[in-house]
Amino acid sequence: MKYIDFLQENNIKRKNNKIGDNMESKFKDLINKFQVIKNKNWVQSIRKGSTGIGRTFENLLKIEENNLNEPDYKGIEIKTKRHYSNAYTTLFN
Repeated sequence: MKYIDFLQENNIKRKNNKIGDNMESKFKDLINKFQVIKNKNWVQSIRKGSTGIGRTFENLLKIEENNLNEPDYKGIEIKTKRHYSNAYTTLFN
């Protein structure tokens, strides 16, 4: 999947149609890793409960668990949830 296709498919808009080259390369890197994980199809969660999905995804991205109030992956905040969940996704507290 191409970067622009990913943005369009997921209804992500680029501010002023520009993202810095460095950040754009980080997005492309994350999208490539996401595709590799997606191609695994089903992955067993490494933790029970509501945090299991996010922790499993971070583990597959090789992100160490932390409680820091900063983005998860190269300046990008990652959010996950179950497909059938009606829970709100909070980006900022």
